[in-house]
Amino acid sequence: MTSFALRLYVCAATILSLAATCLAQTPAQSNTPPPVPDHAAYARIFHEIAVLKGIADEAQKKGDDRSNLRSIVRKEARLSESEGAVLERIALQCEADLAALDARAQVIINKYLERYPYGIVNSSIPMAPPPPELKPMQTERNNLVLLARDRLRNELGEDSFAKFDRYVKKDVTETQATSPAR
Repeated sequence: MTSFALRLYVCAATILSLAATCLAQTPAQSNTPPPVPDHAAYARIFHEIAVLKGIADEAQKKGDDRSNLRSIVRKEARLSESEGAVLERIALQCEADLAALDARAQVIINKYLERYPYGIVNSSIPMAPPPPELKPMQTERNNLVLLARDRLRNELGEDSFAKFDRYVKKDVTETQATSPAR
């Protein structure tokens, strides 16, 4: 072995040894995704219920019976028909409330985007920060979802709600784990 090759070998061995030491001292990163906040989990499930109902309604208008779509979440969560009806009513009301709030936010967003005609942003000029009015609207949006969740808890009762809450957390966590990273 030449002097150069020996030094290269020692250098590589040292680097590998240091890397192994660093890895041994660094706590292992968990593959478990962080928990999803309740407002996000319930917004997702309420939206899913509304979308499935909308698809079923459109199919019915065309003469196609897709009423089974309305009961997918209820059956997966193991809720009774009456509990499913309560869930659907609250989910649809929540979606309507969110749509009204989102429409108000969209007006603010459109006004902000008028600064950038045709979607062109001059890279030499920093973009303006988002309109400050949107932050309290996001908080209001999150609170609307949490209020709907609480109405659901009150109307279902603690036992049925606990069962549904476990389903929501499991469903959202599984969906998050299988979704591609963004």
